[in-house]
Amino acid sequence: MPDSRHPRALRYVVLYGAGWPLYALNPLADRIRRPWWASALTTPRRYRPGLFPVPTESIVHKRADAVWPDTIKMWPSLIAWGRWDQVPTMARSWETPHIHAVLEGQDYRSLPVYETLREEQARTGTTYLKNLKSPDQIDAYFQQIPKLAESIRRDGIRPGREFGSKEIQVRIARDGTLLKCGEGTHRLAIARAVGIEQVPVEVELCHASWARQVMQRYSAPFPTALAQWFADPVDGPTVRRGVDTTC
Repeated sequence: MPDSRHPRALRYVVLYGAGWPLYALNPLADRIRRPWWASALTTPRRYRPGLFPVPTESIVHKRADAVWPDTIKMWPSLIAWGRWDQVPTMARSWETPHIHAVLEGQDYRSLPVYETLREEQARTGTTYLKNLKSPDQIDAYFQQIPKLAESIRRDGIRPGREFGSKEIQVRIARDGTLLKCGEGTHRLAIARAVGIEQVPVEVELCHASWARQVMQRYSAPFPTALAQWFADPVDGPTVRRGVDTTC
């Protein structure tokens, strides 16, 4: 399954090229309350606020066969309109079953997903999920699961910026659902498997309807309102929202 109809290089050119005025205006974001939509003109997408601690069970995943709209992949603002947030969701990622199997001691080479990844890599040169480009990379992916699980069990989820990795990223839907996107899916699945109850997340995109609601609720500029929502024990991301279509 192709990742996009447009090359990644083009998406980045549009994302940064169309977003440069937002960086120039970004210092205003912490002061603007009204009109609420002005936050869309002062908060660039690459701002990516965080890190916010959230319950692991407050995050849902889009189905593996679903794709984000190309228009959203190139959207320059942190706040976006449209139906991009209405993707089919599931409670666990596609990695959950084989992560549990490996941690329970099952030989990863006996798992159906292993054969699926090997066949896809041999046929296309890479895998759609995880972008694994050789049999050795596929083996390494499975072999490092117990090592990463032990590290997470011992230390929890450490901020990716501490060791040159990206953070666990989410998008916020119109009803406040945290939709997993981008980096960190693997770490989140392992954290759940070893019983970690809370993980830090970075916000990659917010639906405009939700942004308007949260600014009105806290009567604050968007960056402030966003942080207050994550810290809110009642109305913040405390439970899993969204629809589980597979489990």
